[in-house]
Amino acid sequence: MRRRGEDRGSVTVEFVLVLPVLLIILFSLIDFGRLMHAKLQLAEAAREGARAARDALTWEASARMHVDLYSELLGRPRPAVREPARG
Repeated sequence: MRRRGEDRGSVTVEFVLVLPVLLIILFSLIDFGRLMHAKLQLAEAAREGARAARDALTWEASARMHVDLYSELLGRPRPAVREPARG
């Protein structure tokens, strides 16, 4: 029969061996959750973009609005846009 003091060392060794595996599982679950959240956000943004494009008055107005927005966000001047030939 073992004495209580001898078990203490083996419990510590077992804990040290199992802890990395448990941490890997835990952080893998967290990363998977973050990945799924990003994927859902991207899908929702695409859905909203498609809805906005569908509801826009014209394709040209929507394109100009996005060019202006991104030019402003990037701090660059608005590029010159030629009017399409009508006729």
